Amino acid sequence: GVSLYEMLTGEVPYEGESAMVVIAKHVTVSFPDCQAVNDKIHDNTTMLLDKMVMKDPKDRHISWDVLISDIKAVLNNDAPPSIVPESEKSRFRKVLTAMVSHALTLGIILYVATLAGAKYFNDLEFIQACHLYQTVDENPQLKYVIKAMNGIFMSKSKKVVFDKHALNEWYRAKRYIEENPDRINNGISILKNLQKRYPGSAIEAQGEKKIAELMDKREKEIAYEIEQLKSQVEMLSANEEYDVAKSLIENYQGVYRRETATIRRQLMARLSKISKLANQVNP
Repeated sequence: GVSLYEMLTGEVPYEGESAMVVIAKHVTVSFPDCQAVNDKIHDNTTMLLDKMVMKDPKDRHISWDVLISDIKAVLNNDAPPSIVPESEKSRFRKVLTAMVSHALTLGIILYVATLAGAKYFNDLEFIQACHLYQTVDENPQLKYVIKAMNGIFMSKSKKVVFDKHALNEWYRAKRYIEENPDRINNGISILKNLQKRYPGSAIEAQGEKKIAELMDKREKEIAYEIEQLKSQVEMLSANEEYDVAKSLIENYQGVYRRETATIRRQLMARLSKISKLANQVNP
């Protein structure tokens, strides 16, 4: 239900200073109206969502099959068939009561399982999952959930390993990358170091994905820097400002000095030839 709400509205239903605060709101605070955020959401969809997030677990869908049936109905512009009179719903209360021993624990496991259902984590899912795992790990009364969660989290053939220190370092690395967008090389080095320190973990897999993104961004920025440098040198050469063009190349202080070293040497050599020929023509 929470995932569906986020997909429909682009927002999270509750916000808080910690995962525990958010979880508490799921239990005590009324679920927000999705149509208030996105008025294009159909009434049938709202009925489906309302049922999925009922505070009393006995009022939700009794099985995945029932939920799927409701979803199919909504996709066909029909009302969810499980929205039935109270007398029929009460038939399933005993069955559901036997399945659910603790609403909060079940909510955590189902939410984490939903996030783990994809073949890989995207950044948002990874962070949400880590928050939930850390919350459970820090609360003794929920310790027994950890074993179930460790069985749920799988990354291809490897178990996803969560470590508090690794998680904190991951957050610091991501914050550094976000706050220093012009220091991509440093960001890549930090992530590669994390991968070496925590092999076989979720951070290793996430680091690989983030490194690929940064390297792609770096290649584009290097190409842009080279084009800008070439353009400036050509413009100065066309105006016969050879000394200014040489100074521009020699004193280049861009972020990618090492990556542009070869092209700068080539530009300097070409510029020297052009200026020499110009001096011969106009001594």
